[in-house]
Amino acid sequence: MASGTHAELRTAAGRPPRVALVDGNRTSTMLLTVLCEAFGCWPLPVRSAEAALALIRRDDLIDLVLVDLALTDMDAIVVVQLIRTLGREFPILGLAGNRSDVSWMRSRAAGLTSVLSKPFSPSELYDAMVSALGKAGISALVN
Repeated sequence: MASGTHAELRTAAGRPPRVALVDGNRTSTMLLTVLCEAFGCWPLPVRSAEAALALIRRDDLIDLVLVDLALTDMDAIVVVQLIRTLGREFPILGLAGNRSDVSWMRSRAAGLTSVLSKPFSPSELYDAMVSALGKAGISALVN
């Protein structure tokens, strides 16, 4: 069991979900890494759009992408669109600093599965990850 009341996440194959974390802020990246580990995931943190695209091109086992919608090196919606052009079907969860970071219509059109507004609690992130993975048929919970 993961720390707290959260069951560890597992893929249907029984392995920890591999989660790409795309956030240019060092503190946010460290927090997301710790939370993903607590949820039983294997976090793959990157701090730039280019690094995220390179990671996704070379890692066929990524199950979920968390992307900060306030990236400084590239428009996050463009990053999502570029990820989608790679032909990968995993869910992409956007992390928005406030409602004005990105419109829901624009994010849906780009291929975001959902958007989670900051600040969020660990439980809200966990629930959003479970929902995103579940919609994609990727994850199952284990005790």
